Amino acid sequence: MVALLDPSRLSSPQLFTLPEPCEL
Repeated sequence: MVALLDPSRLSSPQLFTLPEPCEL
């Protein structure tokens, strides 16, 4: 849920779906 709440992760749709922060 943290990924959904983190604006940094919201920037990338890929991270939005992934449970872990995986910057590609």
